[in-house]
Amino acid sequence: MADDELQFKIDELTFKLQEQAKQHKDSLESWRREANSVRERLKTLAQSNENKLGGPAAAQKSSDVYARSVEWTIEEFVKSGKAATPKGESLWSPEFSIMGVPSMQIEFFPSGRDSTWQEGFCSLFLWCPAGIKIKYQLTVGKHWSAPDEDVCEARVGHGHSNLCALQPEINTDNDSVTIGVCILDLRKAETLNDCLKLITLTPESFIMKEADILHNRDITSVEWRIKDISRRATDLPTGASLCSPIFSIAGVRGMFLEFYPNGVLGASSPGHCGYYVRCPAGTSLIMTLTIGTVVKGPIQTQFDNSTGKGLPDFCVLAEQMTEKDLIVSIQVRSPKLEEDERRLELVV
Repeated sequence: MADDELQFKIDELTFKLQEQAKQHKDSLESWRREANSVRERLKTLAQSNENKLGGPAAAQKSSDVYARSVEWTIEEFVKSGKAATPKGESLWSPEFSIMGVPSMQIEFFPSGRDSTWQEGFCSLFLWCPAGIKIKYQLTVGKHWSAPDEDVCEARVGHGHSNLCALQPEINTDNDSVTIGVCILDLRKAETLNDCLKLITLTPESFIMKEADILHNRDITSVEWRIKDISRRATDLPTGASLCSPIFSIAGVRGMFLEFYPNGVLGASSPGHCGYYVRCPAGTSLIMTLTIGTVVKGPIQTQFDNSTGKGLPDFCVLAEQMTEKDLIVSIQVRSPKLEEDERRLELVV
């Protein structure tokens, strides 16, 4: 009998390992599909830029959607006299495109600008079109600046008047100097008309959003601060809701909270507020919901579709408006996550 029980446990563990391997394979396939989808969107964006700007030069500029850094090498730097460019005069790189953003350019002052006070230091500036929020690093030779973050409200240069001493960064073997910029993050807002604005984010931002699922895996509670609750409750009629930002906790992506200050339509208790949670279909959670000092739960629920789960008559809102802001929170347990952790322990 002992041998049979041992064999049963071995078979059970083998099955669980196979199931885990299948889930891992499915997850990898899902990530591949997402990556392919991002690539297709980037290609569409590049084609859109090409059509809008027109001509082969525009096509070249809009094709660099995957580029993150640019190096501009100035040859015969000393021999040509460029190293001795007078203070306040600059050299300009050719225009280039990074991540689908055209008309970018580097301005280099070998002897510095009028505001350069360090003797022998050079100045370097990155020029971007309007509507760009950018985080970047500038380089001269092997010198890297600290990361800078700027908002370009107009086409103007951003950088440093006292970047570094130029002489040590000149490559004396081939008489050249290499200037560069590395883009760490970029956000582009394009206004089509008075009421429509297109916002382009980097592919890294989508990856970081997915990474939040892993980063927040061990987080089990969220607090949502609704500011100036009295005014907002006055402005909203019955049946109208406020929605929190989307977040991920306990291994669940795409969650958000939905708060009805004056209750949902058809609620039976006047003066009560409603509180709902929305999750992807198939999610199972044990939830404890809180508004102000009122706590309801724990409640175990299964999200079968996009319909929210919660209570239409949660509490009397007026009794919780003792402060200017209202705290709405959720604490969760995920049976699936707990089962996965137990499964991992069995495998180990």
